[in-house]
Amino acid sequence: MVKTVFKNNFKSYLAVILFGIFGGLLVAFFSGLPADDLWGFSYFSSNTFGFWMFSVATIVLLSEKKLPACLNSGIYVFLMFFVTGVYKAVRNYMVNSQAFESQAEHLAMYGYSNIGEWILQCALDSFIYGLEPALVCAVLAFVLHFGRKPNVIGKILMILPAVYILVETVIMYLLLFSTGTMLFMAIVDTLCLGAYLMIFGKYIIKKKA
Repeated sequence: MVKTVFKNNFKSYLAVILFGIFGGLLVAFFSGLPADDLWGFSYFSSNTFGFWMFSVATIVLLSEKKLPACLNSGIYVFLMFFVTGVYKAVRNYMVNSQAFESQAEHLAMYGYSNIGEWILQCALDSFIYGLEPALVCAVLAFVLHFGRKPNVIGKILMILPAVYILVETVIMYLLLFSTGTMLFMAIVDTLCLGAYLMIFGKYIIKKKA
């Protein structure tokens, strides 16, 4: 049986909440960095999914039961998108505000009478932004959680995230050699693949439960 880390209790959900917030902050941080140089840091926040496949799959497969697995993946992805959405809204607000002489003029341009209305709308938009991917991941978590079963189907489900990360890793190295960028994501995907195999490799190759 696969080791259990996340259970249906407050401590586990708090850990997932913190992971989700941290993930959103990572996206916000890297999104402000260049995308067209050797490292291509900005691609961490878009067009690559290896890290997210690794982190979500690991959370799901280390969850004790299906309900915690679905909730954990949903919470993690929702908060990541929510934090990212808030960051993008604030960044756009700050950039666009430079074109106006006052905050009131800026708010009025978008139909807000005060900053409080803008904050509420920002929170609502970010909530909606994170809700759909969270629901999708929660549904997929229900299926992936069968990867904890010590049978053929379980092994196949468990190895699928590794296959995806491997494919993306190869693509990242091909882009690195052909375009001279994506080095950072190539390294990240390589580390994620190695970590995933270290955590779950013994369960994939294990012959008996």
